[in-house]
Amino acid sequence: MTTENTENTNAGPEVQDEAQRIVDEGAQVRERIRKLMLKALRERKMEMAELGEAARQVMHGAAEAIRQANQGDDRRVLREVVSGVEDGYAAAIQSAKLAVEEAAARGQAFAEADLKRAMEDLKSLESMFIKTLTETAGRFGQELSGQLKDMATHAQRAG
Repeated sequence: MTTENTENTNAGPEVQDEAQRIVDEGAQVRERIRKLMLKALRERKMEMAELGEAARQVMHGAAEAIRQANQGDDRRVLREVVSGVEDGYAAAIQSAKLAVEEAAARGQAFAEADLKRAMEDLKSLESMFIKTLTETAGRFGQELSGQLKDMATHAQRAG
């Protein structure tokens, strides 16, 4: 595993290494990937817009583990990884939404620019998720790459 530190503003190789370990172990992949996404967001003090980098690192680690393992349940593992990444996005969005609602309930005023930025960040997460799936598809074998692209298309249609 990589031990060198990276800047606090992006997901480092340790996220990729941890994702690879999770997929290698094969237990509770979806839940552990979700927790890894949230851990990257929280511990690295990432902005919502940087969540895509954590997702890319997770997908790259998963791709490497799946490519090395070649155990025949690649489709199931890939679905669990993608679902875990999606769950991480959903939890981050929910957390941001609750923070805004709580602050509004306490009567705190938001600068118009801050509210606009928060809404733009939330809206960009969906496209970021789809882009991450599409960009990382090439790291998988042809069959899994096609499945990953299908998942991205489905996510795009589902909104």
